[in-house]
Amino acid sequence: MTHLSDHFTLAEAAKSQLAERKGIDNTPPAVLLPRLVRVASQILEPVRRRYHVPFSPSSWYRCPVLNAAVGSKGTSQHVYGIVPDFEDLVGGVMLTVKARMYPNDSAIEYGPFEVSANTKKLDFRGQGRDISILIEGNAAPSFMRFGVLRADVRQTQKTR
Repeated sequence: MTHLSDHFTLAEAAKSQLAERKGIDNTPPAVLLPRLVRVASQILEPVRRRYHVPFSPSSWYRCPVLNAAVGSKGTSQHVYGIVPDFEDLVGGVMLTVKARMYPNDSAIEYGPFEVSANTKKLDFRGQGRDISILIEGNAAPSFMRFGVLRADVRQTQKTR
């Protein structure tokens, strides 16, 4: 059994009932292993530590054939092993964005913004070159997928 982190395995990343039923080999290519390790250690392990409960993602990696079989678009981040889905957890989370112009500057905080399973888009205006995103809450989401985080970035006239 190949471990990606202390509590998550390669088998969990690739598991799919549909792939088993249809005989689709959903083994992630070796080039994606470092990414799967990062997702396991930087996303899944902190969630497990925060809520003190063992869990397994409901969907994580999908090969292109499986991705098409489930009816997902070719642009789905599951093909790259970036988007684990969670199930059987409850509640919403708070998202806070911190920005600073330079590394030694004080961070300006935007939010927190409440994000739930029904949140489709979050709009706010901020400014900075160094951006960090904090996702936290007292309860885990019932189903949460952070797909592609998009930012509309524009140059300003602000100079030092």
